Amino acid sequence: MASLSTSSTADEGAQTTSEDDSNGGITPPPGPVVPVGGGFEPENEALYVELLELVGNEPTVAIVPTANSDPERSIEVMSIDFLEYGEQLYGEGAVTIEEIEVAPAGPDEWAGNEDDPDVAAQIENADLVWFSGGNQLRITETFFDEDGEEVAVATAIREHVENGGAVAGSSAGAAIMTDPMIGAGQSTGSLLDGVSYEDTYYDDDDNRVYLTRGLGYLGHGIADQHFYERGRFGRLLRALWHEGEDLGYGVGENTGLIFEADEPRARVSGENGVMVIDLSEAQAVENDSEALELEDVRVHHLSDGDVFDYDSRTVDPNDTDKFDVTDNPFYTTNQDSWDVFGSPQAVKDLVTEELAVNEQETVRGTAISVESTGEYERRTEVRLLFSQDERTEGWEGEYEVQEMDWRYTAIDVHLDVEIGTFALIDDHIDTETLRDVISAWQTGEPLS
Repeated sequence: MASLSTSSTADEGAQTTSEDDSNGGITPPPGPVVPVGGGFEPENEALYVELLELVGNEPTVAIVPTANSDPERSIEVMSIDFLEYGEQLYGEGAVTIEEIEVAPAGPDEWAGNEDDPDVAAQIENADLVWFSGGNQLRITETFFDEDGEEVAVATAIREHVENGGAVAGSSAGAAIMTDPMIGAGQSTGSLLDGVSYEDTYYDDDDNRVYLTRGLGYLGHGIADQHFYERGRFGRLLRALWHEGEDLGYGVGENTGLIFEADEPRARVSGENGVMVIDLSEAQAVENDSEALELEDVRVHHLSDGDVFDYDSRTVDPNDTDKFDVTDNPFYTTNQDSWDVFGSPQAVKDLVTEELAVNEQETVRGTAISVESTGEYERRTEVRLLFSQDERTEGWEGEYEVQEMDWRYTAIDVHLDVEIGTFALIDDHIDTETLRDVISAWQTGEPLS
């Protein structure tokens, strides 16, 4: 195969700005809101303890298993963990569990419970409402009736939150914290092909980001989960830009992002960290396709103990166990990623080890989409061009839960997103077919 050419669809002279270019002024939630990025391990004592300490002595935890395919088992497992850590904190019997038996996959006797006032009344007893993981669409489809109105349990939880009660959830239970909510999608498909408002969860051929109604307990931004482990940077970026939201929170597994009540601060607790995407300065680069190209995106990777102020858009690193290596970085060489959305942790590694705590000032992550037919193929590249500037800081420190396990913080990394296309053609292709290929490649028409 011979390379025909390379080209970027970006028009450097044509730019648009985000619809929401406000900076700050976000109203904090009245009570703690804690999205957990999935993979919440029973051994994560620190995060369980923090969840219980948020609501004080002898708390009641209402477990909502609606997203789970085995909701009875979900209640059982989470109850064991909350009771065990509650006993360590407050003594035997100090924690009370309310089982909110509402789930489309639940046993027959659960049918209709979502609108049962007696079940809704259980929420009134709760100090912490916990949403288990699974499929977030099960939650929203259950919590809203055919007319889009809240069912009784949904209203009770919303009122609990509005009155300052704590709400938390893992995986699907994290996704529902914002409105809009991400329901499905892949990063490369989202950046190249855009957004769907129709459910694409079971459609393997449609990789656009599916946006739908969430529960909106956080009140701003969009959250995504299993973020680093499943390469979801691109789909969150597209969702934010499309919806005019400035701030996105990509939460890693076994990690919680604790949004404080009445203060514009969020603190990271856990193993894999959180990525904050800030589009308040970003600009779009016009092109002739649905692909999203952006300039001047800012990103932060926060690790355990770091605090993000979403009013001032600043990071306060946990300097009790991390130290600033901005002017004295540990690493001297770096490496680009050629599978930035397919390789777990790739985005995190790029902005930390390969950049913010590195002497090198730039690094690239690439994802490639291929459309092939016989004698030729068209390739489209998504290029994430990360760089340091005068605002960038790098911090490193040992994660206290695991000895000699290093965690990095990257503050204010600059990002440009580029799209490039090129064609590979068989060396023996005839002239007439070659002309057809060149025409198809230049116009973006399907290869046939």
